[in-house]
Amino acid sequence: MSSVKTMLCAVLLIASIVSVTCDFGKIISCCTRVSTAKPKVALVNFLIQKEDLPCVEAIMFITNEGKILCSKPNTPWVRQKMKEIEAKKKTTTENGN
Repeated sequence: MSSVKTMLCAVLLIASIVSVTCDFGKIISCCTRVSTAKPKVALVNFLIQKEDLPCVEAIMFITNEGKILCSKPNTPWVRQKMKEIEAKKKTTTENGN
């Protein structure tokens, strides 16, 4: 019985190290590459990923469909989009929506 508990704990630990949990509960892999290209889809949220090999420093944008796009943090459009999303979140929170 204790070996089953130990194995379960080990599996959970490995899963938590390799994955990131988003606000909406999906488990996704970390970004190992980033893009500087501006996507043509709507971006509704983002997560900041710190470098922790094999994961690279990245902004993980989330689309309406729940897809993750890995972007280079210091790209000007990335910084601007992060500000826009934060402003929209703040407005939504203040309005109670």
